[in-house]
Amino acid sequence: MCYCCCVGLVLVCQLGYMLRVTMYQDQILNEHLLMACYSSGCLLAFISVHASGIQGILGPEIALLENYATSMSFQDEWHKRSFYRVLVIMGLGGYMMFTRLMAYQHISCREFTPKGVYNTLVHLQLMSFMIVTCILIALMIAHVHICCAMELSVDKFCLRLWAQKDLLHGTVDWNMVTAMLRRSAHAVDSSFLVLSTSILSTLILAGVELVLGGTSFSFSDHCNPLWHGWMLPSVLMMLYTAYCSAMVTEKCSRVPALINSWGADHEGFEYETQYAVQYVSHSAAGFYVKGVRLNAFMTLKVTYLLGVIGLTLVTRVALAS
Repeated sequence: MCYCCCVGLVLVCQLGYMLRVTMYQDQILNEHLLMACYSSGCLLAFISVHASGIQGILGPEIALLENYATSMSFQDEWHKRSFYRVLVIMGLGGYMMFTRLMAYQHISCREFTPKGVYNTLVHLQLMSFMIVTCILIALMIAHVHICCAMELSVDKFCLRLWAQKDLLHGTVDWNMVTAMLRRSAHAVDSSFLVLSTSILSTLILAGVELVLGGTSFSFSDHCNPLWHGWMLPSVLMMLYTAYCSAMVTEKCSRVPALINSWGADHEGFEYETQYAVQYVSHSAAGFYVKGVRLNAFMTLKVTYLLGVIGLTLVTRVALAS
């Protein structure tokens, strides 16, 4: 609860700072609208992930996912594989904070800080950005950590099914896997949706500002990439978590093919094999975001769409420079 109060305080500071700065310079309103959208998204995402009961998945209360990983003997592998994904998230988040800090600290970029505003307010905005970014990193780390466990749950099920050669017991085991997948996805789907919407909203606002010519962004000025460089890592973080989520669905979609290949090598098991294949296929296991099954095709479309939009904006700025 103290974390929610902390994020709420940061949001209030951001909104108050935006209104205060608008009294002095109207042309920098868009910059603080971006920050307000970013802060509010992190606030709502943190509240939603707390309301979804992530404490019952990762602990310290119940830790269903941790207990399931321990019972299936893949807890150590889970933590080891998740460690590398955490490094990616922390690297992108660290770059976000580094670019913002350099924009405030670089002497030649001081003109980008609002004139006529007390230095304490400027430092307050920087501190609030750092706090909100740390919360964003924590939410993304929790998401990829849970997705890694979901992937390993499917992998270990396939290994157990191939070793036991028992389709009846395999269907019962699959029920446990799908239930764990649904419960784990429910813990982070709301926060993932809110964070993705918030990050895309900041990107759209920045794109509109560039298209309408309301900013003096130029590649010839090194301060502009520093001042706006925090948006690109946030988009990459969002796409990375989306790909981790889609990987769970893609692995679930390959399970029927594995069962079918095992039945083809054993005569007399055609009926049982087809029953298991249909049972697993119709279960439609995967990563769900508010009832929508997230797959690699959807994520790839979003990636190409953002790539086209980004290339268009970069080309426009380059030609204007």
